[in-house]
Amino acid sequence: MSDGVRSMEARVPMPDGVELMADVYLPGPAQGSGPWPVIIVRTPYARQGLAGVGQFAAAGYAVFIQDVRGRGASGGTFGFLAQEPADAVATARWLIDQPWCDGRFAILGISYLAAASLPIAVAFPERVKAAVWITVPVDANHLSFRHGVFRLHHSLPWSVLGRTPLNQHPWSKLYANLPVARALADHGLSSPVWDALAGGGTPDAPFWRVNDLSPLLDQVRVPGLHFGGWWDFLLDATLEPFERMRQSGVAQHLVLGPWSHNGTVSELTGTKYEEYAPDASSRFAEEARHWFDRWFKGWDGDSATPNGDAPVRAFLTGPGGGWRSSGNWPMPEGRETRLHLGSGGRLSMVAGDDAIDGFTYDPLNPVPTEGGAVWEFPVAGLEPGPAPQSSSGRPDVLTYDSDPLKAPVAYCGPLAAELHAGTDAPETALAAKLCDVDAGGTSRIVADGIAVLRRSESNPSAGFTRVRVDMGACGHVFAADHVIRLEVSSSNFPKYVRALNSGENPIFGTSSKVARQRVAHGRSHGSCLVLWELPSGGAGTGA
Repeated sequence: MSDGVRSMEARVPMPDGVELMADVYLPGPAQGSGPWPVIIVRTPYARQGLAGVGQFAAAGYAVFIQDVRGRGASGGTFGFLAQEPADAVATARWLIDQPWCDGRFAILGISYLAAASLPIAVAFPERVKAAVWITVPVDANHLSFRHGVFRLHHSLPWSVLGRTPLNQHPWSKLYANLPVARALADHGLSSPVWDALAGGGTPDAPFWRVNDLSPLLDQVRVPGLHFGGWWDFLLDATLEPFERMRQSGVAQHLVLGPWSHNGTVSELTGTKYEEYAPDASSRFAEEARHWFDRWFKGWDGDSATPNGDAPVRAFLTGPGGGWRSSGNWPMPEGRETRLHLGSGGRLSMVAGDDAIDGFTYDPLNPVPTEGGAVWEFPVAGLEPGPAPQSSSGRPDVLTYDSDPLKAPVAYCGPLAAELHAGTDAPETALAAKLCDVDAGGTSRIVADGIAVLRRSESNPSAGFTRVRVDMGACGHVFAADHVIRLEVSSSNFPKYVRALNSGENPIFGTSSKVARQRVAHGRSHGSCLVLWELPSGGAGTGA
């Protein structure tokens, strides 16, 4: 470490006698003799991999990086989220008594690491002066499910992460295994974490009720800087905590950009599929240090921040994109826009005559995941970003296109497909993708979502039900001559587990059937794509 930063190992005793191991980085002589505020990082991924975070010590902070229970060098058995409140609070109490701690805390939370330290923010609001979050996944719907559909592509490999090298396993076979719950066991592998994640089968299973920390989000009274990426499959775990924490009235800032789950902290400026502007980086370390300095050292903002100091800042992708700033989320200067599905695969501002489109969905031939907001997993062919899409020509995909745009259109905010749909299966899924089709005909993904469709919910007289397929949020500029495309299907695999159409839980089921799906549109049905449109002429303005 530079600037005379010192490091040492610490053993933190828990009330039950288990010791949790930690590394402590202390400022050098230039920062005085201490004590100092402590930046707390608690990780399930082995603390040595986060040694770079110790750089904050050079700015006058003690940095404390701890292996959570049952991970890294810490004792005990890993008990998932349920273990974290008691261990986090006991850790904070131990820190208060250390001679290098001045009694003030900051939290640096990245994904599971955020959930692991969240209880400290709730239990010690007078001591925690600031927090920086990259997603705060605190329950089943943040971690392993998306509106009731299992996030297979991440949950399965995450469950064996650190146990065996990921590149040694046949991932295409593991993902396709039926039943999904035995994906590891049927290939001679095992993981207690996988058994727990998949064992409940639904987001309201007993396991997930025990491991639900979501009520804590409403109790946080700490200034927070939140980062989210358009290509982060856990973007909803950034936006929802930001919304709920800001209800406290305590300052919350939100920074959004073209980053994946790991790309945010890595400060990347592009993906495998596209390189953005040089200033597209999250500049995570610099932004985080400025945020801490504001609340610990009285720094007052203004031009010293890397990307400005507005409460909400977002980097829009697409030609003419760039940084946009606003006072709130979704940006109040924007407005909701509805593009209606129409006959002949049209997408337009005005609903047309009533009509029904249909397709047949076979779970054994699902629509493949191609880029988008996925976990970085190249060995399984999963790369986040605006990948070209090959699915629009498939017979099991409905495609709806706008006319070529006469001028650029910027969207930044929540988006969804509201579909009037029916099925002959007891239970199936509806998947949606928003794509940008350039003048040469190449279609690239912007965002996607999925939802459950059950026959029992259908209108008995018509066989249809209204389903909202939430696609999270996007920040994107569609250039002139480009086409806005909505794809509707029933699968996005292996990002999401396949609906089997047989009535069996898709995690435990072993049999599948072909289903006939229908989407009704027109003035009587109102199937449409819902976007948050920013004022024209504003794309690419500086923050």
